[in-house]
This record gives sequence, C-alpha cells and structure tokens, in this order.
Amino acid sequence: MNILPSIIQVTIENFGNSNLDFSLVGDFIDYGGQYKVFAYGVDKVIKIPMTKEEILCRIVNWGHETPDFEAKYQQLVSSRDRAIELVNTSKVPANLLGNFEIHNQIIIQDKVEVWNKVFVNLDEITQKNYLLQVVNLYIEQWIYGLHEYIYNFSINCGIDYYGNVILIDFGEITDNKNRVLQDINEGKILNACSTQSLPTNLQQFYAKHVIETLTMENLNLYWRSSK
Repeated sequence: MNILPSIIQVTIENFGNSNLDFSLVGDFIDYGGQYKVFAYGVDKVIKIPMTKEEILCRIVNWGHETPDFEAKYQQLVSSRDRAIELVNTSKVPANLLGNFEIHNQIIIQDKVEVWNKVFVNLDEITQKNYLLQVVNLYIEQWIYGLHEYIYNFSINCGIDYYGNVILIDFGEITDNKNRVLQDINEGKILNACSTQSLPTNLQQFYAKHVIETLTMENLNLYWRSSK
C-alpha cells in the first residue's frame, strides 16, 4: 500500500508546511504511544504524530478503559508538545537522541536497534554494559536540565551503530527538577515495567547502580551543569 498520500495529507492539514522530502518516506515500521514510525531514506526514520482517532484505537487495543479518553488525549498532546519545546530549546547533544531533527511536530531520527528487539539475545556482559549506559543516560540528560520520566528503557531506548544506548522516544520528558527528585525519593524508576521485566540477576544489578548513581546529590551536582 502506498502510504505517501496519507503522510502528505497529515503533514499539510495538521502540522503546517514542511521542507521535508516526502519522496524518502518508506515502509511503515511501528506505532508508539504518540507517533507512527516509517523508514526515511536509508538510515533514518520519520515519526508522524498520531491522530486522535489513531490514539483511541491504540488505547482500546491495549485493553484500557476509555471513559476519560478526552482528558488523557489532551494530556498526551500537551506532554508531546512540551517535550518538543524542551528538546528544541535545550543544548542537549543531538546524538543522545538519535541525531534528531524536528520539523514542526514531525521528528527525523537515526534508524537504530530498538532495545526490546535485541537485548534478550545478548550475552550477560553486554546486557550489563547497556544497563549501565541507561543509568548514565539519565546523568547526561540532567546535565542539560532534562529528564525522561517514564523509565521504560526497553521501548524508549535504542542502540546505535556504535553500540551506544540513546533515547529514541523523548515524548515524555520534563525540565522540572523537583519532579525528578520526587521520583528518586519514591523509587519510581525501580518500579517501571522495563525494570520489573528484567531477569532477577539483571534487575538486581540495574537497581544497585540506579540507587548508587541517580541520587539527590548527583542530581544537584549535574543538573544544568552544561552552562
């Protein structure tokens, strides 16, 4: 099926004009919670914000109740727009977020290996290395006053060509340091689905380094330290 006409229609009607070359749009790759993802050229992906109807279908398919869908939808759009604003105005290095480019609300990023597609097949030493990189990725975000607050690295992180763990889904990110501190105090990162789904030995390894590294002291030390 040729998806190009629908891509152009979404871009023009919902997100204004763009200087993107839509002839590079390729095969559909996947849906996220906020975007639909297509190949873009040889080594990039293009992320198109999902419509309200598409988001509703996704929620229903996940088996969630929808009586308060309108409120959830508005919250999702608000967090998505805010995340784009934060990333656009920050000094965060592009490579930490897949060498991102933002065109209105459309995102171009490097095509990378998605964590949950490759992690289970890796040896334990490599798995532990990647988990350490996840922890360090939070420190690197802090340096620029940003923090991804969903903590599900298995779907929000990828592994680039050089073996670096990067944040590929930054649709839920905050610059609120107090919120980050609250999450640290409540141990929210340890209760996230990606943490809980790790094998026991890796879960213990990851938890140890989270507790030792993502501390109030380090938050105060690194937060906005790029200035």
